[in-house]
Amino acid sequence: MAGLDKRTPLPLTEMMATHQKQEMRDHLQVVQEIAIALGKDDFDAITAAAARIAWSDKQAMMCKHMGAGAPGFTAMGEHFHRTADGIVTAAKNRDRAGVATALGTTLETCVKCHATYRQDIVDEQTFAKHGGSMGHSMMHSE
Repeated sequence: MAGLDKRTPLPLTEMMATHQKQEMRDHLQVVQEIAIALGKDDFDAITAAAARIAWSDKQAMMCKHMGAGAPGFTAMGEHFHRTADGIVTAAKNRDRAGVATALGTTLETCVKCHATYRQDIVDEQTFAKHGGSMGHSMMHSE
């Protein structure tokens, strides 16, 4: 199957791949919450939801860790989180059109990333050969 999928492999251990999928589902839930709140002009709910995916040092560390073996992945992940900052800013300004535009930009990043990369499950040694480190504390700390 991997031979048919021409996207760039993103080497991850099984645990990392599971964690990443959980994160992606949460990102999708955030988008759903934003869309529902936008329909109600509930800017406080939009701000709270978007803040969960907005830029932070923790998000940057996760992107760097997950993307260690795939050139460009870290930058694309960081870009995604920075685009979410635009949703937060527009919501704080109670700018409905701005929220919709920023949400569209964030979703463009999602689509581009999923069109570019695919998970490639590898063992820890292979992950390390790709430049990864198995320090999971950054991904699981609150």
